[in-house]
Amino acid sequence: MYAFYGQKIHDWTNELESFLNTYNLQHLSLYQLTIEEGTKFFKDHKNGKIKLIDNDVAAKFYYISNKILSNYKFIKYEVSNYAKKGFKCKHNLNYWNSENWIGVGPGAYGRLWLLDENKSRIEYQNYKNPKTWLFKNLKRPEFEKITKLNSRVSDIDTITMGLRLYNGIKISKINDLSIINFRSLKELQNKKIISFKDNTLKVNKKHMIKLNSILDYLINP
Repeated sequence: MYAFYGQKIHDWTNELESFLNTYNLQHLSLYQLTIEEGTKFFKDHKNGKIKLIDNDVAAKFYYISNKILSNYKFIKYEVSNYAKKGFKCKHNLNYWNSENWIGVGPGAYGRLWLLDENKSRIEYQNYKNPKTWLFKNLKRPEFEKITKLNSRVSDIDTITMGLRLYNGIKISKINDLSIINFRSLKELQNKKIISFKDNTLKVNKKHMIKLNSILDYLINP
């Protein structure tokens, strides 16, 4: 976690390089601090107890971190993830490519595609309380909640996750292309912010820092 209020760039770069020199890492995840609505952090931020770093300064943290990791032979393959050759995280790739995953244990979530013509997807949630989860699953799997995601939710999730990847997303994974504002897409292509080639939609590397804004502009409300 980096780029939080009060952190100095030279302190962060020294810390990062010291870490890289000490440990023989093959994979690394770096996340800038964000405040999610509905959390205590969000409430404290609204009340002025927590401050956020300036966006321009946060961008400097982002670019210098990318440069350092590149110097150490790390390949950036997702917005916040870096790996040396042959060490991309298969679990993460499965998640960002919106494939099936099974959540096991108290509070775990899983998502599965159903074998139907509508490309339906379900999300299930295990019981959060460990004792309840154990009792409910002694004989057969039982879940606290199973939700069938509608097509729009699934498609937005697929494109949102897929565009985090530097290799982009296969457009064929999207069930209903009407979620995409093609006028916005054309404009982003003309500005070389997004490329669309060989059925693959991807954000160009130098614009990844603006991914959230790009998604807001690209996806129809």
